Amino acid sequence: MTGPDAFTDTVFTDTVFTDARVTDADTVPATAPTTPAADPAAALGRPLRVVLWALLLVAVVGNMVTSTAGWIAVSIPLGLLVVGLVGALVVEHRRMGP
Repeated sequence: MTGPDAFTDTVFTDTVFTDARVTDADTVPATAPTTPAADPAAALGRPLRVVLWALLLVAVVGNMVTSTAGWIAVSIPLGLLVVGLVGALVVEHRRMGP
């Protein structure tokens, strides 16, 4: 290896460890809402997640049963429903947060 390594280069490590400044934007104000009920969008998202998870559970079980029984005409749409519900849960998670 020629030249200084990124982990042993003193200019790099000195910059990384000395530039960690906390600004006002990094701190959370004391008046920030801490409960999910304070955000109306989060209050609406919770029941939607419960419904999506319940539908996903029913669709997965239905897909397993119909696949095992060999009912391909029912299994394929249920599989597509599972993929759609997983996508909806991902979108809901990204939109509302954990």
